[in-house]
Amino acid sequence: MNDRIKYILNSGDGINWLGITIFVVFFILFLAVVWITLRRNKDADDYMAEMPINEKEESFE
Repeated sequence: MNDRIKYILNSGDGINWLGITIFVVFFILFLAVVWITLRRNKDADDYMAEMPINEKEESFE
């Protein structure tokens, strides 16, 4: 088993493993951000969007 792993790692001389690893990590991070964004509570977003408008109406000038 170790011989197969050594062969695979040694046969990829022209491949930049660091670049591939960074790409995979950032792609997974991107997918996580998209997933979290799509799962957000829409009511909380609407409340936060209306806060500046409601704050001006409630101020005592």
